[in-house]
Amino acid sequence: MLSALLVVALAACASTLAEKTRYDYYRLVRLNLRNQAQISLIETWDQNEDFDLWFVERSELKYADVLLSPSAFAKYQAIFTMNEIKFEILHNNMQNIIDEEERTIAKSKQSRANIINKFATYADVNSFISDTVSSNPQIATTYTAGKSVEGRNLNVIVLKTATSTKPVWIDCGIHAREWVSHPTCIYIIDQLVNDYASQGASSLISTYEFHILPLVNPDGYEFSRTSTRLWRKNRRVNSGSTCLGVDLNRNYDFQWMVNNGASADPCSETFAGATPNSEPETLAVESAINAKKGQWIAFFTLHSYGQWWLISFGDSTTPAADYAEMERVATAGVNAIKAVDNRKFVAGQSSVLLYVNSGSSQDWAKGRAGVKYSYTLELRPGQGASDAFWGFLLPEGNLLNLTKETFAGIKAALAAI
Repeated sequence: MLSALLVVALAACASTLAEKTRYDYYRLVRLNLRNQAQISLIETWDQNEDFDLWFVERSELKYADVLLSPSAFAKYQAIFTMNEIKFEILHNNMQNIIDEEERTIAKSKQSRANIINKFATYADVNSFISDTVSSNPQIATTYTAGKSVEGRNLNVIVLKTATSTKPVWIDCGIHAREWVSHPTCIYIIDQLVNDYASQGASSLISTYEFHILPLVNPDGYEFSRTSTRLWRKNRRVNSGSTCLGVDLNRNYDFQWMVNNGASADPCSETFAGATPNSEPETLAVESAINAKKGQWIAFFTLHSYGQWWLISFGDSTTPAADYAEMERVATAGVNAIKAVDNRKFVAGQSSVLLYVNSGSSQDWAKGRAGVKYSYTLELRPGQGASDAFWGFLLPEGNLLNLTKETFAGIKAALAAI
């Protein structure tokens, strides 16, 4: 009987491995955009299933990065030429980069003592939270904000002392393929604990009550680890469609689906869901924020990539009434980031710098939950930096300065409030 079960298990494992998505000869293409008409074309093509827009910069350099399969490249190459869009190929074969990433992670896992500045599994992240709480009961607690669509717990760690009076929310990993995000949350947790151990009453958590959710989208993240590396959405089975997943950052119940800021097509990477708040991951974050509504000092959601400090609102190019104040605080964060490793982040309204987006968690936090200082940070790489060509595949070895500068930026922003 055990032999039969082993055969079945091995067959299932082999099947899973065989089904792993490959990106052989997928190209990462940079489009050089000269005018608004070309930018508008890019935004239109982004609704197509075969046009995977990774990044667009519309304020200064005006370029976009897009991932294209071999057949899609053959199709769009002619379209680019017809529309006088010049392009360059950043990578000819994305599978080579993914293969190297897997080798590096496997080697790292064999030698690492902890998960700080590593691409950890969902299970490892949860163990880190549990261990941190067990080792620091005087300052750390945890709660489950909700469950994912596949039933995984969304575990939040709370770091505070008896004198903490200012709640701060930080979340990571809303988009599955943005792997540099969740190690940043882990690093911040580690630094806050170490800060308290060394500073005591003068530590950050003596003033601020941090609620940190390292993985908003654990289903999508685990799927990106085990099957499809560049998966973005959650793992919702969409009724009437063979395409899975909802873009959780288009699913929030604030300005949902307005101004073409999301897609109604389940096959689109920006599919907003059947209804606002249709996803349990969305409801979990909303529930956690609403539990302390009116008390939050700031809301930070960490994404990649581009090196942006984004300010609400994204559904319109009209700035918020308090935009100048939000920009002042964001600028303090951007300056602190630059002081760490000379990385230039740009602060500004997402709909102006990048593209119109509706139903985002950042805009919901500000527009619906009333968190005045609500920001999205798009982490490395970006904007002409030496590592810009990595896109979503920034190597694990590049995490150290990324996590360090992000924490410095958040600390500076909080100090400026």
